[in-house]
Amino acid sequence: GLNTHNHGNQQYWESTRGDFTTDLTWFLDDLAGTHELKGGIEYSDLGFSVAFCDTGTPNGERCVENGVGFYFNDIQHEGEALPWLMWEDRSSGPTEYAGAVSTAFVQDAWRVAPNVTLKVGLRYDGVTYDTNTGTEIADMGMLQPRVGIAWDITGNAKNVVRASWGRFLHPVALTLPWHVRETDEPWFGWYSCSGVLPLYYETPVGSATECQAVAADLGWDYRLDHESWDPYGWVLAPWEHYASEPGRSDPNISAPSADELIVAFERQIANGSSIELTFVDKATRDIVEDTCNGNWPTPSPDAACDYFIFGNIPALKRDYRGFIVRLETRSFDWLTLLASYAYSKSEGSIEYTQNASYYADYYPWHFENRYGYLSDHRTHRFKLNGFVSLRGDWSIAFDAFWSSPFPWQPYENQSDNPEIPYGTNYLEPRGNRDANSSYQLDLQLAKGFTIGPARLVLIGSVYNVLSSEQPISVCGHISGCGDIEMGEPTDWQTPRRYELGFRVEF
Repeated sequence: GLNTHNHGNQQYWESTRGDFTTDLTWFLDDLAGTHELKGGIEYSDLGFSVAFCDTGTPNGERCVENGVGFYFNDIQHEGEALPWLMWEDRSSGPTEYAGAVSTAFVQDAWRVAPNVTLKVGLRYDGVTYDTNTGTEIADMGMLQPRVGIAWDITGNAKNVVRASWGRFLHPVALTLPWHVRETDEPWFGWYSCSGVLPLYYETPVGSATECQAVAADLGWDYRLDHESWDPYGWVLAPWEHYASEPGRSDPNISAPSADELIVAFERQIANGSSIELTFVDKATRDIVEDTCNGNWPTPSPDAACDYFIFGNIPALKRDYRGFIVRLETRSFDWLTLLASYAYSKSEGSIEYTQNASYYADYYPWHFENRYGYLSDHRTHRFKLNGFVSLRGDWSIAFDAFWSSPFPWQPYENQSDNPEIPYGTNYLEPRGNRDANSSYQLDLQLAKGFTIGPARLVLIGSVYNVLSSEQPISVCGHISGCGDIEMGEPTDWQTPRRYELGFRVEF
């Protein structure tokens, strides 16, 4: 069950960006209070030159037009390494892409009363992208209102309420036009005659002639090159021919955006000390991803996948909601302390805002059970850090945290179920299972010396003082990860380690 492979991709790219920004601030008094008015414009000209292709090219050539590259997998089965898959990718060579971001914004910080400040603002971003032929494939404009208020309840800065709401655009990366470039780059996945066919199609193959006959019976293509890796040859199932047409994008594509609400109350509990309670709610929507053309706009089983289409996939979203208590104190000259506790939920169906992942390609394999707890979810988090200043220019700093168990979920892939084209199929809702909690303590001791006009600080640090080696990831594969069973750890914290250094201040 252990897969090995060669490095499959080589990239040559250059990105450029030219920016122009300017803004004007105008202070206005005696107009139903005071105002700090601000407005500005920004313009960014974007360029992207790129050549991506597989490795395994003839004579090790770079990414050239119509170049062919190969990416090989093998698998360990009963102690024997067997050929498994041979990916064949055709490259279009170097291509050029362009984009632009145009921005205008206005805002006002209006002091309605001596103890109340109201902030209102409106921002517009227009984002355009052009493919390698200069064709515009996206025009994503969005108005983004923001409003906030700060109220000093008692007028002495000891009890302050803050609240804000805003919409924030997330421009899709300039790789979007690359993914819908007007080129022809077919991608083939060839099954090994000696590995895949006997193990998963229960078809014994003992020679190249037998494999060619099996391929003919199945109506699949057959090839014998790279015979030194598999002397029996390779077969191409009809569904292993991907992206035979260039990718496309929805003409009405929108930029992803996040709506964020924050409400906070801060109270001074002593001179130099305060406690703050904050509620955060953030929802990210209109995430841009690709899917098989037959899944647009409604996914279905056995949907055609002649090409991929990029659009705002409704099933992809992220949600965060948290309550945070934060204590900060500088009440003593010798102590600075910051402590916080967070109770939160981080949920979603995609970890990152990225393009051309397999999160929504084939239905149902890449759709079901995708929404749930994300990898950064921790129900409880506690953090404590600060430093103590001692006589003789000594100081001790500390940084500690504890978090509740991280989530994981069982999954299967093509090695478990040949019907899965690639990627993983979640067998339970994302993050349905808990692993283990984590904790760590770091310490630092520093000693300062004054040398003429400069100050030399010697620093010694100990990371993970308690040498905790809690698991930080577990195997989710139902067939295990090599010799590791599902649910068992695959990675751990780095144990105790030391660091010595110095800092010069002048």
